[in-house]
Amino acid sequence: MDHKALPPLRPLWAIVILFSMSVWMAPAHAKTVKVFVMTGQSNMEGKGAVAHLQQLVKNDPDTFGHLQKNGTWIERSDVRITYGGRNGSLTVGYGGKESQIGPELGFGWVVGNAMDDPVLIVKVARGGASLAEDFRPPSAGGEVGPRYTELVETVKKVRANIGNYFPGAAQCELAGLVWFQGWNDQVRDGRRAQYKDNLCHFIRDLRQVWETPNLLFVIGQMGHGGENTNAKGQAMRDAQAAPAQMDEFKQTVASTPTAPYWDDSVSHDGGYHYHGSAKFFYLAGRAFGQSMVDLMKAGSNTGGADEKTDAVPLPQGIDPNALPTRLRPVYNALARRQYANAWRVLERNEKIYERLTGNDRTDTAGLQTERQAAEVLKQFITQQIHAAVQRLQAFQSASNPYRLHQTIIEQGRYYNGVSLYDQSIQPMQQELRAPAQRQLINLGMQFYRYLENALRVRNALAIKPLAEFAERHQDTAYGKAASAAVDALRKDPKAELNGDDLVAASK
Repeated sequence: MDHKALPPLRPLWAIVILFSMSVWMAPAHAKTVKVFVMTGQSNMEGKGAVAHLQQLVKNDPDTFGHLQKNGTWIERSDVRITYGGRNGSLTVGYGGKESQIGPELGFGWVVGNAMDDPVLIVKVARGGASLAEDFRPPSAGGEVGPRYTELVETVKKVRANIGNYFPGAAQCELAGLVWFQGWNDQVRDGRRAQYKDNLCHFIRDLRQVWETPNLLFVIGQMGHGGENTNAKGQAMRDAQAAPAQMDEFKQTVASTPTAPYWDDSVSHDGGYHYHGSAKFFYLAGRAFGQSMVDLMKAGSNTGGADEKTDAVPLPQGIDPNALPTRLRPVYNALARRQYANAWRVLERNEKIYERLTGNDRTDTAGLQTERQAAEVLKQFITQQIHAAVQRLQAFQSASNPYRLHQTIIEQGRYYNGVSLYDQSIQPMQQELRAPAQRQLINLGMQFYRYLENALRVRNALAIKPLAEFAERHQDTAYGKAASAAVDALRKDPKAELNGDDLVAASK
């Protein structure tokens, strides 16, 4: 967002309202269809009641109103889906039953809005399926799971016959996979203990069999009970978060929490499957979509494109071509903002330097020069870490947990794994897990969304949701910030406002 110094993941509700139907429906079949696979068990099938979604459209039109036009569910022809023998434009009814939705709806809207190319969602999901047995990948050992085989063959079939699934399309690209599963592994100790390893095997094997070595993966963390999960639930969430933190999967795998969308205010499925809440399934799907878009922006798409390095801060006064061989990987990692990788190489080199010191065959002068260059690189990383932590501390001091939360996520892809950074943000992360902070994060998300809407459209209709939000939450920093924004826009519809400044001033 242009009204913030360090933008979080860009919300797309406002953009949806502004685009005309002709933009959504514009045929783009001459382009490459981007194929996204969504797979898992019953919650990927989707149990969100369409009846509940209808209520949400009426009661919260700012979040859900774009899904209908004149009382009719929108069908997006630029985003299509195939699931359970049905193929068609993305709309409601592609859940476990035609009266339900799953994560595909929110996912499709986010990814569809973010891409110029047409999108095809291939959903392969079966209730009661485990990763340990049903989706068991070959490299995990033992018998390959039948659901794994079904998944592999379904995607191969779609890629070989893309025109049957996206009329008029001649070519496609397998762009990413969303995995949302876990209950049948969580409830059994042995399966739960193996989950992280099995999930890593799953990622590697699918990349190999589909010949897409950098295929993007979004892992949906289980969210039953919201933030108040039990020990088994937390262990499962930790296992689902682990692959995204591994060097092997940096910038190609993301783990997305769903606990923030827990909704126990309804019961459309007898208390099972997130209470059949359409709100949960839609918002979780949007979160998956935003994580996927974020991975694509990071330059880790199936084409293997690197991030542009001309805008990346690099240490001054160092000629990368003149660096010793041991330090070149450090510089190359810095050029891609892979600070954790660079830090690990520097730590490894330091151990080598210690072994070489005092060796009669060591070029002492050369070693000293190399260590000086290594120290410059290390100081550069330290400076970047300090700057990143200071950004977080600024949001913490401003009582802005939403921006703190989003910036931790945004910066995590660069700095997670550097001990200095990890230790600095640990207390902040712990604080954000408190239920009261989670509520404020949700309020912050709404405030920035309403503010962006108002700043884009700049009329009384767009300001109204912001004013209503201010009235409902007048005792909070976000409510006060919204009130100040409303006053400013009513005085001057062209007023330039910054959400972060408004929140900071409302303390």
